Order: sequence, then C-alpha cells, then structure tokens
Amino acid sequence: MSDWIGTPPLRTIDELAAFDAMRRFLEIWWEVGGRTEDNIATILGALNRTHGSGGGDPQGSPLDQAMWEDWREAVGTVLSNGSAANKDPLANGG
Repeated sequence: MSDWIGTPPLRTIDELAAFDAMRRFLEIWWEVGGRTEDNIATILGALNRTHGSGGGDPQGSPLDQAMWEDWREAVGTVLSNGSAANKDPLANGG
C-alpha cells in the first residue's frame, strides 16, 4: 500500500480539537478492548509508525492500518461536533 494516509487529504485541527479527538479515539478502544488497562499497551504498539506495513515503511505508516482509519473517524467526530474551550464535543456521546 503506497498511500496509507488515504482520502480525503489530511485535515488541519487545533490543539484542543486534537486533544478531543485523542480522547474519542481512546474511548472507542477502551470499549473495544473490554475496558482493560492492557489495551493501552496494545494501542501504543499498533500506532508505532516506524514499523508499519511489515517494517521499514518509508511512508511511516502505523503498524496497524485500521488504527489510522479509527483516528480519522475520531477527528471527523470532533470536527463535525465542534471543539471549543467551553464546549466538549463528546459530552453528548460523540
């Protein structure tokens, strides 16, 4: 796979929106992983961009390509719900 970034092109988000997207991403994986602390170590390993696509990928893709899609979905949720200092875009279930 030569283009792991996918379509549409990368979106620019501010720090607060990135924080909210990270929280959404981790909440989803908390649910998927059966709410165990061990899942965080698994997530971090799967997000490693130095060994993507079987190792040595010059594009720097994540080891687990599905994680990238999950991240993009979390970003999309935050962007569509809005993110501001006084408004939590995930407060109503995201």
